[in-house]
Amino acid sequence: GVEQDNYWYKGSKQFLQRGTQEYIIYESDMPSIVKYGIVSAGEDFGAGRVSYRTTSYIHPVDTTEFFVTNRFYVRLKSLDDYQILQNLASVYAVEIIGNRVLPHWYTLECTKYCKYDALQLANLFYESNLFKACEPEFINIIRPACTNDRLFHKQQNLSNIFNPEFDINYCQAKTITSGSSDVTIAVFDSGIDKTHPDLNNFHNFSYDTHTLSYPSQIYSNHGTACAGVIGATINNQKGIAGIAPLCPILDISFSVRTPPENMAAGFHIAADQGCSVISCSWYTIENSEFINEAICYALQNGRNGLGCVIVFAAGNFDSTVTYPANSNEGIITVGAISPCGERKDKTRSCDEDNSWGSCFGSSLDIMAPGISVYSTDTSSTILAELSYKTFNGTSLACPHVSAVAGLILSVN
Repeated sequence: GVEQDNYWYKGSKQFLQRGTQEYIIYESDMPSIVKYGIVSAGEDFGAGRVSYRTTSYIHPVDTTEFFVTNRFYVRLKSLDDYQILQNLASVYAVEIIGNRVLPHWYTLECTKYCKYDALQLANLFYESNLFKACEPEFINIIRPACTNDRLFHKQQNLSNIFNPEFDINYCQAKTITSGSSDVTIAVFDSGIDKTHPDLNNFHNFSYDTHTLSYPSQIYSNHGTACAGVIGATINNQKGIAGIAPLCPILDISFSVRTPPENMAAGFHIAADQGCSVISCSWYTIENSEFINEAICYALQNGRNGLGCVIVFAAGNFDSTVTYPANSNEGIITVGAISPCGERKDKTRSCDEDNSWGSCFGSSLDIMAPGISVYSTDTSSTILAELSYKTFNGTSLACPHVSAVAGLILSVN
């Protein structure tokens, strides 16, 4: 019979432990475009749209999940054996993609007529004794050397293994700086869980605008997620990596019931406490001159007169940029792109989620990852798996730019 959970390497079976996810090939909404993705095992991705799916496998050392695609590789014993390869490919309804790197090696791909997946086919071809080597095509097996954080492989926003041109070049930036203790970034949000095991570089002051007092309070998990993008501890052999982990975070909190006067105080506090950057992943449904003037104060008086860098999320309404992001040209307004480099919208984003779209228009300045951003979550447990979560929205795109602003100011 066919062995499903092993492959052959140098004549020996390499056994695989099944994981909790699946690699899928599916048809997109756009005609003639086939894409792939990673989903939870058994997840319904739309009836009749998935043409191929295989289980993930778990690495025995770092417990991360990796995948076999719909392809496998075959190494001929001799260059004269190509006809043998063609014959067997025909028997199993496999397409020969080509010989693209080394003279004896060929890449083969499962078609919709295949009865077996790529791992099974690699074993069948090898066990025929007609070829020198056969192995499945693995992905998510490369581990970037720039950080040892155990969940870094989930941070496709920082290192996108599927679409490498659409991440933020985190590992390259890290060779220049991871931030400076002299550059404080204010996370003006719903409060940060300071007991989180992967967040520890905080300014010694915090403030709650709702009560106009200190310390800050936690009103939801939103602020902790934004803080993780900016400042999660790196190289601690657990959790995720922050973009600017050496820049202290100043926590300024608010609730959904906080009035404009109090929100305005948040900008004054950030500027007066010496913050270099103020990260704001929120909007209001009514405009406020009170808030406008407070933003102007921070833009003009922060950083000892050089002005704070203020970064706002553009909004998730697939329309023009929200307020206050659209209120002042000095604000850096951030929209969200998908892992495929598209503006997230309701009709054509590659994540197939039509429930929201990133705002756009003349007030928009820059785009950053905002889909499936893996970050810190509020939790009292020290177990990393329960202290992290996947988040979506321009709210998560915003702290990417805030953190990069912190890196820039750390260098100059």
